[in-house]
Amino acid sequence: MIKRPLGIFCLFIIALIFLLTEFLQLRDTKSYSFSKEEVSILGTVCKKDIAKSGSGEVLYLKDVLFVGEAESAHEDLQQVICYLKEDSLSAKIGSRILIRGYPSDFESATNPGQFDQKFYYQILGISFRLSQANVLSASTEYDVFYENLHILRCKMAAQLDLLLPKEDAGIMKAVLLGAKGDIDEELKALYQRGGIAHILAISGLHISLLGMGAFELLRRLGVPLKAAAFLAAVFMFCYGIMTGFSVSMLRAVIMFLLHMLARMIGRTYDMLTAAGVAAVLILMEQPLYLYYGGFVFSFGCVIGIGLALPVLTESKNRLPFGLKNILSACAMGVISYPMYLWFYYQFPVYSVWLNLMVIPLMSFLMAAGLVLLGIGSFVPGAVVFPASLIRGILMIYEKACTFCGELPGHMFTPGKPDLWQVIIYLVLLLAVIGLSRLKKKKITLLHKWIIMVAGIILISIRPWDLLEVTFLDVGQGDCIFIKSPAGKNYLIDGGSTSVSSVGKYRILPFLKYKGADEIEAVIITHPDEDHVSGVLELLETGDAEGIRVKNIVLPEISQELKNTAYKEVEWIAQKEGVRVSYINTGESIKDHDITMQCLNPDKHNIYREANEYSVVLLVQYGTFQVLLTGDAEGMGELELTENLKKLKTGGDITVLKAAHHGSKYSTSEELLDIISPRLTVISCGKSNRYGHPHEETLERLSAIGSRIWMTPDCGAVTVEVRDHVKVYGFVR
Repeated sequence: MIKRPLGIFCLFIIALIFLLTEFLQLRDTKSYSFSKEEVSILGTVCKKDIAKSGSGEVLYLKDVLFVGEAESAHEDLQQVICYLKEDSLSAKIGSRILIRGYPSDFESATNPGQFDQKFYYQILGISFRLSQANVLSASTEYDVFYENLHILRCKMAAQLDLLLPKEDAGIMKAVLLGAKGDIDEELKALYQRGGIAHILAISGLHISLLGMGAFELLRRLGVPLKAAAFLAAVFMFCYGIMTGFSVSMLRAVIMFLLHMLARMIGRTYDMLTAAGVAAVLILMEQPLYLYYGGFVFSFGCVIGIGLALPVLTESKNRLPFGLKNILSACAMGVISYPMYLWFYYQFPVYSVWLNLMVIPLMSFLMAAGLVLLGIGSFVPGAVVFPASLIRGILMIYEKACTFCGELPGHMFTPGKPDLWQVIIYLVLLLAVIGLSRLKKKKITLLHKWIIMVAGIILISIRPWDLLEVTFLDVGQGDCIFIKSPAGKNYLIDGGSTSVSSVGKYRILPFLKYKGADEIEAVIITHPDEDHVSGVLELLETGDAEGIRVKNIVLPEISQELKNTAYKEVEWIAQKEGVRVSYINTGESIKDHDITMQCLNPDKHNIYREANEYSVVLLVQYGTFQVLLTGDAEGMGELELTENLKKLKTGGDITVLKAAHHGSKYSTSEELLDIISPRLTVISCGKSNRYGHPHEETLERLSAIGSRIWMTPDCGAVTVEVRDHVKVYGFVR
């Protein structure tokens, strides 16, 4: 007899949804083009978020229509997210409003590892955003039920702000109310590095504590079982509406409703079947949730707890209590490991132990928060103990994450695995589960863990035997990543003047994606902002994020030429314990079969500006040569040209990185006549204010027949060299 027939049927439906999603290619590639002018739109308010401190309210509109000239445009709009000015009129949920603001599209990922904002909001059903918005008018009709739930949520948030310090209030608003706007960014990053950021999202843990708590309380008060189950279900459904129904909460609420339904009709509740039903219901509404980290983590952990956790902790012999707990923690690591690598490319090693402490304390944390919300307004003196308890627990979390973050190997960064590695890992896990369920069990607990350790090793290895050069899209700036056939990682520059926090949002995610946890050297061609801003971020936060820089290499110039920016790089590197060295013409960096030869600057020369002493590197690997020119121009380019003549490399350059983002003052005809690059990469910002690349440069490159790849059009450009050269852009 087949066990869990409904669960198996749900699994079949999920597989069918996945295949249809892949076949139909539902991922949206459409972009909305907006001018920089304000527009007016009509829409119905379907949801509101609690305003972040110092900001206006956030509205979500459906049934959107443009007003005026653009009224007929964008007929396929879904929802629109509107960020109101702080002094704007408000609007009630369910009301039809006229609103005016500045529209903008979401940003698609243009580098490997970069967060794809556009795809994320497509999954959530949001087409574009409206910033600095003002509500001009609103209908008098609205949804009383939804609006009153939002008002209650705002009052609770205000209560927490009043009774707790700012940082604690921000955490508790996320934990109890799903409002994440006021979480301290540094604290949030600390929780993420520790692997306990899941406590900031309302999920199964929260629902089980609140929902089952409400059910048990009603039963103790003498309420009949069916009535208690019904009331608890209604309470949790309303709580879900009030807090915004994130995908993890939606999963938890559906499973709780099924649990209460089972109680009401006298049936046995099965967690795995309930998870399958919840998954199908969510995916029927939005199939793209299959590609959403929150969905995969939420359901993956529930299924893992139901199937894998018992198998990886059961033994013929009775295990000591301490060993049982350790095995349970390790089993949760086994369950979450492939998900961490797939979505975040690294694994917080000590998270398995942190969660042993964090999860039990959550019930006390939530109870203290509920006491504050329940009696804080009526009995001010009674809030001292729960407020102190909250402060104490959150301090334990913070100190524990900080301590683990300072331990060696706190972050393991193997990079994103291939799909075949994930499939084999899951097959091994399912094999362990299947063998454990045989009537004649021939697999011991030790055998199970040997198999899973083999799976962890398999999914973590990254075989490498080629040269890879990637020109990242950093907007108006430069960043070049080189991975040698020996597996060593190098970075040439890393900065931008058009992308804020380029290190945090583009460079670091790329390095994690590549598994580049150790950078042999970061070579800075010159200290302009568009070449170093991201490097400075990397130096200051890299260790905490699991990326270690071993060396900083700067152009060797006279002391008089070192400006403030140059000295800042030296100072920050030394402060972070990173070795600083210098390079000039004639010197080279060697890595087995790779040679990076410096062709500029000459340390004896006096240069007028930083661009002239920009480091130029000729990277050679067999017959393949790539010339990386930084921002070299003027005297720097003249010296480069002379040095190339001496080297007699004319016509042998495979790839040229055009100097100074394609400026007409660089990449001269004389230089191009010598090198005749087959391929030229230009790194610059889209529609940048400098007009890069200049038309004159493009004409010179076209005249010699060089193929041109530009990061604004192609995203990151990658060149792979093994027995032949392969070139491709991230945006295709």
